[in-house]
Amino acid sequence: MDTAKGFQFGLRAKTVVIFLVFTTLISKSKVRATVQLGADSLDTNSLAHLVSQIHRDLEPEVISMLEDSEDYRVLSAQLNKIRSTDPQVIRFAYLFVATDDPNSALFAADADVLALRAKILAGEDIEETELSHLGSPFDITEFATARKVLETKLPDIDTEFVHDEVFNVNSISGYAPIFDRQGVLLAVLGIDMVDIDVQQALSQVTLLSALITASALLLSLLLSFLVGALLTRNIVALRQTVERFGEQDFAARAEVRSRDEIGALGRSFNAMAQTIVDYQGRMAQAERESVRNAENAKYLNNISQGLLLMDPDRIISGQYSRFLVQLFHLEDSPEGMDFLDFVYPDVEGSAHDREELFGFLTILKENINADQDMLDTINPFKDKELTVRDGVVIVVDAHFLRIGDADHVESIMVVFEDKTFLKETEQQREAERERYDAELESVAAILRNGPQIFGDFLNEGFTLVGEIKAESDTAADTPRMAHFLRQFHSLKGSARAFGLLKIAEEAHSIEDLLGKKDKASSLQLSVELLENDLHTVRETVERFQTMAQNSSGNAAKTELTVFVDSLTTMTKDLSAQLEKQVVFVPQIEVTDIPFLKGLKNPIIHLIRNALDHGIEDQYQRVAARKPETAQVHLEIRRNGSVLSVVVRDDGAGIDFGSIKRSAIRKGILAADAKVSSEDLVKIMFQAGFSSREAVTDISGRGVGLDTISAAVKDLRGKVRVKTVKGKGTAFTMTFPLGRSTD
Repeated sequence: MDTAKGFQFGLRAKTVVIFLVFTTLISKSKVRATVQLGADSLDTNSLAHLVSQIHRDLEPEVISMLEDSEDYRVLSAQLNKIRSTDPQVIRFAYLFVATDDPNSALFAADADVLALRAKILAGEDIEETELSHLGSPFDITEFATARKVLETKLPDIDTEFVHDEVFNVNSISGYAPIFDRQGVLLAVLGIDMVDIDVQQALSQVTLLSALITASALLLSLLLSFLVGALLTRNIVALRQTVERFGEQDFAARAEVRSRDEIGALGRSFNAMAQTIVDYQGRMAQAERESVRNAENAKYLNNISQGLLLMDPDRIISGQYSRFLVQLFHLEDSPEGMDFLDFVYPDVEGSAHDREELFGFLTILKENINADQDMLDTINPFKDKELTVRDGVVIVVDAHFLRIGDADHVESIMVVFEDKTFLKETEQQREAERERYDAELESVAAILRNGPQIFGDFLNEGFTLVGEIKAESDTAADTPRMAHFLRQFHSLKGSARAFGLLKIAEEAHSIEDLLGKKDKASSLQLSVELLENDLHTVRETVERFQTMAQNSSGNAAKTELTVFVDSLTTMTKDLSAQLEKQVVFVPQIEVTDIPFLKGLKNPIIHLIRNALDHGIEDQYQRVAARKPETAQVHLEIRRNGSVLSVVVRDDGAGIDFGSIKRSAIRKGILAADAKVSSEDLVKIMFQAGFSSREAVTDISGRGVGLDTISAAVKDLRGKVRVKTVKGKGTAFTMTFPLGRSTD
């Protein structure tokens, strides 16, 4: 009796241990796979945008606004999708970000927050403390694994289960870092999973051990009655089995119940029978495979998709479609090649793409439970441009399908979809659309300003293009680069004044590329695009001039009138772009300016500077008790033999403190230098100086006032600046007149 109890206890203990070890390994593997796959599936753009707004001292209304944002809802939906893959096991899914305190983190998103908030709004009794709000602190001193992942930036899981007294379950947590495209850590995904497998295993073990014990006791009672009968029954049973097998019942097997000679004979017969059955099975399988391969060959030779099969280790098999050979311009069979080498033969040049595809194929192979929708979401092979034999570029999508059972991937089918023609057609349509838009833009500008004003603009543009094409090798030299920067900046300003925004954008691109020797090909392309746009404008102007010659109507406006009208349009468009309310007020007391061609660019630059630098936005103006709508005045009058041109605004005036700080930062002034406002005005007119930190398509290159100074000197003029803080700034240019202007 004591022996039976000892046997019962020992069997149950060993079985429990085996089940615990097995289920623990399975559970940990499931946690690791789930948290890593979940991290790979999250939208990093939404996460990056949300994380950039998180800090410790967020106000409740800001938290509520961020949790109602589209970024938060996208991440919440993805967290709930991760949990929905196994809702009975996954308890919590959440995101948290690092802080400057290694013992503390901040929650970024939680799968439950939006649902709990909805319940609170519905009147349910839920404590706010149950919500892991965005920005709420996460004390990681008791979560060693979470802290380790923040430090190492590598995925990890807890080493042991923790028993939750409230829910009476064992749980384990896993964590995986999430990076942006530059490899910067954005956040960490945390997943808590319940180990329900262990509880089920314990129940099953208890029942199983009881059944085994009862069976053992029953067998011990009947053993003495069965020994004699079994000796004779085994011989009869073996003879009957041999007869059945001889009648082609190949499933017949001898029941071996003893370890004596009869039992040995039964085992030998069973082994022989199984050998015969296995051989017949292999022969039948070979015949089926031969038929199937013949059918597959017919299919693969006729489908219009690039299809191949590879094993889990990425080795391509001999089954691939004829269209694949045509699509990739193959000379030799791809059989036996590594799939990575097949699509990315340039190992160094395609290192990033190879690494990304390798990670995806690893997930495809190892994460058996990942559904196809999630795999399609993280598939990196979409609209991929590949260079195949002879430098031919193709554009393809690749779809990956696993073949096998629920526990094992036998092979992977890859289906390539050729999108080269669609991409080429799309590019052609885009080019046509751009040409059409450029022509419409030209027509609109000419209708607004009249064709006669574009003569000088086009001549200057074509001259500048010719210069930079002729001096492409020396354009990066410092003196010539300064010249080209001024000229293209002026061309950009004039184009904007006339409403030729595409030309303005091309001129801005050229400014960005000047001086960058590694961007020579890009600079050449931008210059060609600018030249094409200038040709489009010139052809449109010529058509309008032809129509004007063949029609009768009102007398054409003077060049000065047309120019002033274009300034009105420029002010309206640019103030709208800057989100400022500004009205342009021209006061022109002359009818003609003999050197108007050289005066246009300085006037355009000064008005643009007034709008960008001088005028405040409407809220700042209201706070300063000024009218919401600002004014920019252009005054042109003759005083004897002197032409006076004034551009003034009612903005904030020149911030000399900002000018001085910029000069110190650029090394123009020493940090302790004592300078007057007149000295700072002179610095403002230096080449390359700008008070702006960043370059925009309006300002920031330091060529605006430098260009004005050079243009005024070319016309033998002078420029003066008068500014009053909070009241505005006036630039006065004076020029000697050689003849009457009115």
